[in-house]
Amino acid sequence: STPFDNVDEAADFPEMDEPEFLPIEYKVKKKGGILKMTAELLEDTASNIMAYINKWIAKKTKATRNAMILKVLNEMTKGKEVTVENLDSLKDIFNEQLDPAIAESSIVIKDKDGNYILQKDPTQQTKGKMLFGEYPIIKLSKKTLASEKIMNTDGHTIDGYKHPIFCGDLKEAVTLFDRNVLTIDLNDKGAGLWDKDMTGIKVRDRFDVQPVDKGAVIKGQIT
Repeated sequence: STPFDNVDEAADFPEMDEPEFLPIEYKVKKKGGILKMTAELLEDTASNIMAYINKWIAKKTKATRNAMILKVLNEMTKGKEVTVENLDSLKDIFNEQLDPAIAESSIVIKDKDGNYILQKDPTQQTKGKMLFGEYPIIKLSKKTLASEKIMNTDGHTIDGYKHPIFCGDLKEAVTLFDRNVLTIDLNDKGAGLWDKDMTGIKVRDRFDVQPVDKGAVIKGQIT
């Protein structure tokens, strides 16, 4: 953002720069699957099996959306990764490379290693850590946020890893276009179900993720 021009008394107001709008094309994709369960499992389980299944589906839905968001973040930052060699190079991301307005609302996404760079958030007594006491940390498993192997010239030996760390404001960087149509349907009369005394649980979700502001996130790689 740039400041307004001065306007003298009784003078005409000058034209000012206009905000730049970019068309964002998205195509809602359908995700889902069918979980088959026996009648005995549904009838004889002492605990509430459907409550567990609903919780399991919620986790799977979250994992699916996180995977698509991370895929877009990797595509946005491909070829522009920043090598993080020490704490100073990590500070440079926030102090020099991110727009100050973006840095102010930034978070950090990393895997579960590297606790030495984290500080406890004094406002959260039971959980939560901050990078440099300022930027909230979101820690993901290595399965979700995979490290990149550094291969030896022989093509077989692993010399090390590049551990990804995303810094920025993800709400500015990407948009999730959600159709809010997550559905869970039960059917025991479908093909291959009734004759085997089984129930099918079909989960269906529709959404898409697209980049919006490529300057709002930086991918660091800790070697």
